[in-house]
Amino acid sequence: MNRELAAQEIQAALTDAEVDVQPLPATAKNAQSFADSLPDDLQQPGIWAEDDGDIEFEWYVRPDWVFSVSVSSEGVLYYAGLFGPDCMSGQGQIGGDVNPEILKSIRRVYA
Repeated sequence: MNRELAAQEIQAALTDAEVDVQPLPATAKNAQSFADSLPDDLQQPGIWAEDDGDIEFEWYVRPDWVFSVSVSSEGVLYYAGLFGPDCMSGQGQIGGDVNPEILKSIRRVYA
C-alpha cells in the first residue's frame, strides 16, 4: 500500500464538500494511523469521507466482492465485507497490530 497516496487521500477527505459532516482532524489522524499500520504488500484502497464524518477505506473488486473499514474520530474501526454469498462485520480499536480478521478480509478481496 502506498502510504503517501493514502495520506493525500485522507487530507482530501477533510475538505470533501459533498458530505453532510466534515471529518474532524482527529478522524484524519486515526485514519493515518490505520493506514500506517497496514502491511506494504496490500492493494491500495479507495479512501474518502463518509456522510457521518468517518473516513472509509475500501478494497473493491465488484459489488458482491468488497471489504471496507470505517475509521471514526474516537478511534473505532467499523468493518464489513461481502464475499459472494458470505458477509461479515465487526468493530475494533486503533492501536497496536491490525486485527487479524481485517487483514485476512483485505487479502481475501484479491485472492
